Amino acid sequence: MQTSSNNSTRVNPQRSNTERKKREDRSAYLHAA
Repeated sequence: MQTSSNNSTRVNPQRSNTERKKREDRSAYLHAA
């Protein structure tokens, strides 16, 4: 798990941030709705 996380960050550091933010935004939206 840690290795794949490191790989994704090294390949494209923005991707994990974007994915996490999208997930958080969707969560917030669902909770608000």
